[in-house]
Amino acid sequence: ILTGTILAGTNTATVTGVTYNTAETGVSITATRTSGDVLTPGTSALFTVLAAADHLVFVNVPSYGLIATNLNPFTVEARRPDNSVDANYVSNITVSKASGSGNLTGTTVKTPVGGISTYNDLQFDAVDTYTLIANSGALTGATSGNIEIVGAILAYRSFASGNWNIKTTWEGYTATQWIPSCDWPVSPTKDVTIRTSHLVTV
Repeated sequence: ILTGTILAGTNTATVTGVTYNTAETGVSITATRTSGDVLTPGTSALFTVLAAADHLVFVNVPSYGLIATNLNPFTVEARRPDNSVDANYVSNITVSKASGSGNLTGTTVKTPVGGISTYNDLQFDAVDTYTLIANSGALTGATSGNIEIVGAILAYRSFASGNWNIKTTWEGYTATQWIPSCDWPVSPTKDVTIRTSHLVTV
């Protein structure tokens, strides 16, 4: 039971610190006069109490990266049992290497905003295949898919129309396959192909 006082000359009382320990729909709150003027009890409209986050999920982790180069940005989300994002979750989320031979560097601990932490400066220092793990307090952690780190991009071709200096405009060739590019063409010694269906703006 929480209490508040309607002061003389006013018509409202503010009650804070209200909590509810069960996630369910059809919840309402009733305010009842305990002293003073005779007032009719008031009951709120029905509302839903959402569960708190219980697990983490990786979103948009890149499949490829370039050695000693920042991975394309990705996020980790704090999600409820129904898999929706818990926008009220604010505890730090830590990303670390789960497998692979090299070292992970960058900002590995982030405070989520709206239940989502964004990682945009992580990189590996050795060619290998890696996975990441995310942890935060008592939440069930998450493990990413494989991230293949390659040694060099040997050539570029356009992946889509766009600006020259945007990574998503390009694919890079690694001597064995074309992969989503981790950078854009800057070296005059590397071949660059703009496919006929694409318009790239310099």
